[in-house]
Amino acid sequence: MSIIEMTTLEDGTFRPYQLYLDKKNKNMYWSDREGTRVVRSNLHGSNIEVLIETGQSVADRSDATK
Repeated sequence: MSIIEMTTLEDGTFRPYQLYLDKKNKNMYWSDREGTRVVRSNLHGSNIEVLIETGQSVADRSDATK
């Protein structure tokens, strides 16, 4: 039997995708397509850290080159 836990992240992520779980280091990574970011946190969703950010504005989120 497995337990599924849902974590809600309140860091301004618009549409998280490409989730990667690093079980060894107990981190999860995801990209924020519209926010143009790559983000990391621990598996419980705390200690959120933006690793890469290429834009912040609405125009940036609409720019496919970012």
